[in-house]
Amino acid sequence: SLQLLKSGNDTAYLPIVGAVFSVIGPAPAVTPVGTLTVGVNGASEVLRGLAPGVYTVTETTPPVGYLPANPFQVAVQASAVTTEVTVGDTVRPGTIIISKNIGQGSYTLNGPVSQSGSAIFTTISNAPLGQYSIQFDDVAFYQTPSAQTSTLAASNVLVFAGNYTFADTNHNGISDAWEQYYFGSVSTNRTQFTDTDHDGMSDFAEFIAGTNPNDPTSKLVSCRPSFTPMAH
Repeated sequence: SLQLLKSGNDTAYLPIVGAVFSVIGPAPAVTPVGTLTVGVNGASEVLRGLAPGVYTVTETTPPVGYLPANPFQVAVQASAVTTEVTVGDTVRPGTIIISKNIGQGSYTLNGPVSQSGSAIFTTISNAPLGQYSIQFDDVAFYQTPSAQTSTLAASNVLVFAGNYTFADTNHNGISDAWEQYYFGSVSTNRTQFTDTDHDGMSDFAEFIAGTNPNDPTSKLVSCRPSFTPMAH
């Protein structure tokens, strides 16, 4: 007779009940002789009446959220003692996506996997399950996104979105805090096309670029790439 004992590497979040195994043999036979289903106690029923020999056991239905175990062989002896085999499954990892709506600023992710970064879009694949929290850093003239906490479940995608915002009472797409800092007031006459320092970059463009709208030498300049031939 044969009985399977089931284990998983993340039973804190996922139960292992419901795994189904097909038993084929004894070798060289390739005919199924029965199935074993894992119950709530982590053990299957006992498959009795097996002839002595080597059997191939295949997990046809893994527990929800787990990858199936690799097929394996087990030798059943000619005795009244039940052969017990422990089978371990690995949880299906999930995916974490972190996004920001501006290029500035960084984040710190804490959880079973922790990391920091500043990219606008980050994907963490094969992330272990569990609870994650994220903190976005302050960016001048923007309102910082609130800290977020959520739990990654098996095979799922967990999304953290950092949406930086700002007050814009004159509706010109420029942060009121930025206008107050550089001009001392929020003017209804300042539009996205106003160029206070007459350097060819509008105040709106200087806000986006992070340059000084009162200094004509503070602006983005595109440089033509140069090429240096390699010596032979």
